[in-house]
Amino acid sequence: MDPHLITEVEALMPERPQRELRQYELSGPSPLVADTRVDVRVGRRGAGDLGSFPNNVKPFALTAVVHAYPHEPGQNRPGRVRTPLSDDEAEAWARVAFGEKLSDYAYQLDVQIPDRLRSQIPPHQKWFVVLVDNHDEPMLAPDNFRWGLIFYTRSEPRKLHAVNDSVREHLASCGPYIDTSTFRDARTDPDGGWTIDVVGDTESLTPVARDAVESARRIFRRRGAVTTDFQTVRLVVEETSLQIHFRWKRNPNTFSTTVRIPQFDSDFTSPPGHNPSAWMSTAAQELSEEFHTGYMVRATRTVVDGIVHLGKADRGGGTEYHLRDDIKDPLRLHLQRGGECVAHAVSSLQADEIAVLYQFDARPDIPTPELRRLAWVALSKAVDTGARYIVTHLDHPVLEDLGFAPDGRGRFVYDVVPTT
Repeated sequence: MDPHLITEVEALMPERPQRELRQYELSGPSPLVADTRVDVRVGRRGAGDLGSFPNNVKPFALTAVVHAYPHEPGQNRPGRVRTPLSDDEAEAWARVAFGEKLSDYAYQLDVQIPDRLRSQIPPHQKWFVVLVDNHDEPMLAPDNFRWGLIFYTRSEPRKLHAVNDSVREHLASCGPYIDTSTFRDARTDPDGGWTIDVVGDTESLTPVARDAVESARRIFRRRGAVTTDFQTVRLVVEETSLQIHFRWKRNPNTFSTTVRIPQFDSDFTSPPGHNPSAWMSTAAQELSEEFHTGYMVRATRTVVDGIVHLGKADRGGGTEYHLRDDIKDPLRLHLQRGGECVAHAVSSLQADEIAVLYQFDARPDIPTPELRRLAWVALSKAVDTGARYIVTHLDHPVLEDLGFAPDGRGRFVYDVVPTT
């Protein structure tokens, strides 16, 4: 990388990069290609599901997307036409966008846009990626990072040359990736996907059903396939249904949700579920929408052999009451009516596996179903922090109805893990 090219790019920019923003853009004339302008768009996205990271790291991926296009007088934004740009010049623009410190840790993707999408996606894109933590400190990528979920690529990226001596020495001795073997989640395989088993009657599956189950194994073992908090444990084949057993956040229970297994080609009537893989991808997308909109607290529950099976969700709606989290404390809930707080539920994690519900009160005119909803969401949030038991000194019929039982010492205890 010619440092003079970086200097030329910096000199042609009308203003400095606004790196303090989550998203920003650079634009200016190309120093190498006549009558050509270059756009650089820098974005930020969570990267925790894209590879294995230490538990105390919350990673983000910063991307710099470099486009070049013919410059026309009076044109502020590029049209559909793009101009090829050399890797060297694209890298110079990306380095200016990231800054020297972050650029030492950056990679360039080998973009491979599928043929079926070439008419929809502008060509000649150059993608650069650098990983940072929640303090914006850069880091090298883990050795199982899934680059293809950043943009279209199937190849290993090119690590940019480092300027800093210590970074350069580290790259020379250890390579361009972090070895994840010492901190990778024990529930995952070396590639970072969940370690899962497929059990049940797999021998009698039709060819289409067998392909669908294999597609489900591939899709649901991927971290983030449903949500970040959804951790697949196993797949259970039961005739024409597939049970997906999973853990949720730090909840000590194992849960199950069910999707239908297609049996024959005639089951594929139209897109998006037009083949076994697309069928299961669609199922994962539908589950993602459900779990992102509160399915865990809205679904009915049935316990079978220690597995909590989730059923039809209560859609609610039509009520004048609304639950609100406290901005600073997610375990502090408020029930509002007309913008006014009319009930509260407050809990906290006091010790390993024990949470305390120390406030549950409401105005006397609040309907019991709304109080039950408040209490249930409060319990669910406490359980998701890892609590095995929830204790309280509060004697309330709603809490008793949810399963709190006296312990003989003036307290009431809710056992998170069902016994039936």
